[in-house]
Amino acid sequence: MFLLHMDDILPNSLGKRSSDNTSGCSSICINYPDNEILGHNEDALPEVLNHWYLVSAHIISEEPEGRWKVTEEKFTSLCYAGHLPGFTMSYNHHGFVYSINIVSANRLHSGKT
Repeated sequence: MFLLHMDDILPNSLGKRSSDNTSGCSSICINYPDNEILGHNEDALPEVLNHWYLVSAHIISEEPEGRWKVTEEKFTSLCYAGHLPGFTMSYNHHGFVYSINIVSANRLHSGKT
């Protein structure tokens, strides 16, 4: 699991990653009155192709939690196999929506990045 989350660091350190890697997601947002749109494409590494899923969670606490003392939370998130929800794009029942775009360095230098 730990190595899976080093998908950018480990291949670069081992010299297995080409410097012309163009993998990375893109998002576009349109924000007009009564017309908000968020478009997102998922440009993942070929190794994760067809290894992703949607998680729709409904969490109920017995005791109120957090700053607003909520007892219920609902969210949906696109997940890669082995990753926790929240790494790509998600939305919750409050209307909060976000997407993640990753920009990687061409070269990583140990202890300097």
